[in-house]
Amino acid sequence: MNSYKIKFTLSILVALLIPSWAWGFEPGNIRLGRVEIHPGYSLQSRFDDNIFLEADDKFADGTSEGRSEDTIITNIPTMNFLLDRKPGDLFGFDVTYTGTDEHFMDLNEQDKFNHDINGSVEMGGFGGRSVFTVSGQYLDTQLPASSEFASNLTPILSRLFTKVKGEADWTFSKRLEANTYAGTEANDYDLKSLSFQDTEEFSAGANAFYKITPLTAVGLKYDFRHIDYDNPGTINSDSDSNSVQVAVKWDPTALISGEVSVGYQDRSYDAFSGQDREDAIYGISLTYKPTKRSTFILTGDRAIQDSSFGVIQAYVSTNLGLAWNQKLGRKFRVESSFNYTNADYELPATDGPGNGLVRFREDDLVSFEVAVIYDIQKWLDARLEYLYRENHTNFSANQYANDRVQLTVGAHF
Repeated sequence: MNSYKIKFTLSILVALLIPSWAWGFEPGNIRLGRVEIHPGYSLQSRFDDNIFLEADDKFADGTSEGRSEDTIITNIPTMNFLLDRKPGDLFGFDVTYTGTDEHFMDLNEQDKFNHDINGSVEMGGFGGRSVFTVSGQYLDTQLPASSEFASNLTPILSRLFTKVKGEADWTFSKRLEANTYAGTEANDYDLKSLSFQDTEEFSAGANAFYKITPLTAVGLKYDFRHIDYDNPGTINSDSDSNSVQVAVKWDPTALISGEVSVGYQDRSYDAFSGQDREDAIYGISLTYKPTKRSTFILTGDRAIQDSSFGVIQAYVSTNLGLAWNQKLGRKFRVESSFNYTNADYELPATDGPGNGLVRFREDDLVSFEVAVIYDIQKWLDARLEYLYRENHTNFSANQYANDRVQLTVGAHF
């Protein structure tokens, strides 16, 4: 990163921090009747040493990808509309728009503007014993070319993602509660050569928990998913997935809370029945708060995922993560996390860059992230982050390492 980039980046970020009014200004609420309006704006400078997640080494067939690095300046405007549903109210809603305007200092052809709208409407019924929620997302995004689809010579990709979900929370007694849901989501790429990735997914499920003690509940969880490819061809196939899990929610002390589940999942394919998979699955989410200032979070899951790698239709993903959040004084916070993911593809495929050898692909992805946040005011903060991720795999073109450093200054009214 040359001196011009450094000076340009710092000048923009410091411009948000230096004005003396920032330390005395307190924004008021913006309202239309009972509806709260919360605008926001963040300015981010990010240095990324491997934008396209490309491999470093020369492949066995003599070809290579090489890494592309750049500094990206990002403008992030937001607007939130909130109507809080209070006891006795029929409904409430929460809708947020986020724009992401990225400018690459060198790779100008990668400049893009993403639009993301997230919203939910919450309604009460049956004398306060049930809550109905309808949520949705509209994401008009542009993705950088990467080794997921092609080399960094591929033009930037545009993708439209939409999602709608309805769910209901039911309280039958002080001991018995349940949740039911159904939803649909769709991915649509504008590039015709990627039409085989255009999908529609339908999901539905239910779970019920019974409190055997005031602090412990046991339950069952069921989930069904159907994935439909608009143009499956010879690579992708429509599929159905069913999973059942036994779960325990546990709050033994004021310091510890969490949920653990174990179960079974199967995924069957319409056109490639020989690739049907079934496996044991699990989920873990445990939170430990030894003090008011410290929080540790352990998460993990195992599930059968849909795949578009070669002609392989599915892989088993096993994830484990540990996060530590710490408050330092009145103004500073530290957030850190470590994550590990194993992807097991089970079936063989041809590694083209690896001299065309047939292998059983397996990936081990590790990532580490740490952020220091300075709360300048209740409405203004600065966030310095470092992210490292590395994928170890026996398939040449999918192995990569990536460092990212970013500084974000955000105002949230």
